[in-house]
Amino acid sequence: MTRLSRKLESIWYTSKKPNVVLRLLALCFGLLSGVRKQLYSLGVLRQIKIDVPIIVVGNINVGGTGKTSVTLWLAGILQKQGKLVGIISRGYGGSRSRREPILVSKNSNAEEVGDESLYLARESGAIVCVCVNKVRAAETLVSKGADIIISDDGLQHYPLARDFEILIIDASRGFGNGYLLPAGPLRERPETIQSFDYVLINGDDGNFEHQRLKGTRWAKFRLLDETVESLNKQSRESISFFSESDVLVLAGIGNQERFYKSLKDHGIIVQPVPVDDHGKVNLFNLRKSSDLPILMTPKDAVKYDHEFPNNSWLVQPTISFDNENELIDIMKQLVSKNSEID
Repeated sequence: MTRLSRKLESIWYTSKKPNVVLRLLALCFGLLSGVRKQLYSLGVLRQIKIDVPIIVVGNINVGGTGKTSVTLWLAGILQKQGKLVGIISRGYGGSRSRREPILVSKNSNAEEVGDESLYLARESGAIVCVCVNKVRAAETLVSKGADIIISDDGLQHYPLARDFEILIIDASRGFGNGYLLPAGPLRERPETIQSFDYVLINGDDGNFEHQRLKGTRWAKFRLLDETVESLNKQSRESISFFSESDVLVLAGIGNQERFYKSLKDHGIIVQPVPVDDHGKVNLFNLRKSSDLPILMTPKDAVKYDHEFPNNSWLVQPTISFDNENELIDIMKQLVSKNSEID
């Protein structure tokens, strides 16, 4: 997320009404995106069906909702079922052109392929491919042996036909002011929630209107930041290790406030380090100005190629579902259905 969108958030997630120019632009955006979606729905524009099941995990809000954590969880579930999983990632922030498919390995460079795709490659054990053309990315993953593919983001990338769509919503943010881009944070209108196969609500609190979920299959999940790992030595501690302590917090992610709040809930005194979504800072210059512990997200840690100043820590998230068995059963059915077709 750029500095411009950070400024727009002051409008998106408050009761302040957007100005008339933004509302007119949102109207144009809605008309164009609606017509485009309808053309694919009617078959006027072609969707490409890949030979393996495609699961798309995404949101209709701009900014972080927990997609990557859900993608990693799904990959683990499918791997336990004996499947070789492929993951399509945006590769946003990487310097390499994404016009051609790029296979991302654990040894890739975050500056070239993007922090998110490298994190997925290191954590999942799946085959990860980056390309702006998700159809080509999927075809590349199939050529490498993938039995099933998860697209991390891509609900609005209609050329790639999909077998199952999972929408993720941040409970604390909900749909913001309810306007489409750029007047609000939405890529699609809130009523489209009914069109997705499954809805996951990140968090318990907040502003989400649960009546919108009527007629949908849905569950809640939480991202728990309960463990920290030293980036300088082999050491793991409970997050409570930093309770009542001042720490520098590096969070180059879409929803920084949610991460800050999770730390504050553990009694940590957060001093945010200014950084854009997918951005990077000079950690050693930061250390010169302060000797406080530096806490960061996994997506931040992969950017620094294992070079960290002393007293640097990774906050390792875990994911917890209210009803994970339902989604596990759905994945089993999806896999078995495809096996029967084969």
